Amino acid sequence: MKPYVKNTIILTVCTLISKFIGALYRIPLSNILGTEGIGLYQMVFPVYSLFLVFITGGMPVYISQRVSFYRAKNDYKSIGSLIKNALLLCFCLALVFTTILILFSRQFSIWQGNQNAFLGYITVAVSILFSSLTCVYRGYFQGLENMLPTAINGIVEQVVKLVVGLGLAYLLKGYGLIYSVSGAFLGVLVSEIISFVYIFAVYKIRHKQSIKSYVNATQIKNIFNQFLPLSLTSLVLPLSSCIDSFLVVNLLVKSRISVATATSLYGIATGMINPLINFPIILCSVVGTAFLPALTYAIAKNEDTKNLTEGTYFFVWLICVPCTFGILALAPNIVRVFFPAVEMVYFDVAV
Repeated sequence: MKPYVKNTIILTVCTLISKFIGALYRIPLSNILGTEGIGLYQMVFPVYSLFLVFITGGMPVYISQRVSFYRAKNDYKSIGSLIKNALLLCFCLALVFTTILILFSRQFSIWQGNQNAFLGYITVAVSILFSSLTCVYRGYFQGLENMLPTAINGIVEQVVKLVVGLGLAYLLKGYGLIYSVSGAFLGVLVSEIISFVYIFAVYKIRHKQSIKSYVNATQIKNIFNQFLPLSLTSLVLPLSSCIDSFLVVNLLVKSRISVATATSLYGIATGMINPLINFPIILCSVVGTAFLPALTYAIAKNEDTKNLTEGTYFFVWLICVPCTFGILALAPNIVRVFFPAVEMVYFDVAV
């Protein structure tokens, strides 16, 4: 139980830091881009996230579970083979999705109702490659019940995105809103590259004498078959957001609202309000990340899992209940303080 509690605390604290930095990023980004700019940003992000989550939603969970199982059996050769074949599979899937985003960038933006979003797709597409490879190493360290590399990796990613993304969005604003939004996405790309470099370096330092492993087509097929159900489960929310990105602006425009105002309203809902609501959900997912490898290890060792499971449920409720009532009570003040532009757009629509 002690390693599990330690890992949960590490992940929770680092996730709080990471999300706090993410909140710091969203607030000035909204002020730099404005409601229409954040709307363009949020039109691209759901489609990008849908492709990304297909890989990263299930892969770290599957890798952590298998690594934890092999570790309990002292089968480190299988771990090496698993990581190599998972990396190859993720790279191939990411390459396909990256190509689709680039080739259909303009068509996606037209279908969404604002063709100015196309450049954002092109800018952010390549980051899928680095994110997909990073998720394999995250799953590996989680399977070892070493949450520190994963936690630090998240903080590094957010810090780089904060500095580079905001800087480029501000510097490119003079060239037009489209380029400013692309600058923010370029910050996402740079953050994913540095994030990958960090976790890859940690992995290499840990494995100075790596065990030989080979590409195995059968194992790659097995990995795909095993992680696919996990990924499909993770796609529920991204798929919903993706559908909204194609419907909301178009429906608002049909209601005789201008494209700019419709994009602004979409940006308010998805880029400003949703991140605040999703914050406690993310904290709960952190608990699950630490819980899975601990549970797998305990089952492999034929240990009792009752206390572990009950403690996890208690910790989740400890997060959810205060956050639910806190957001309900403070919602108007939160929006007024952090996103003053929301009232201006509301006034324009009302008039």
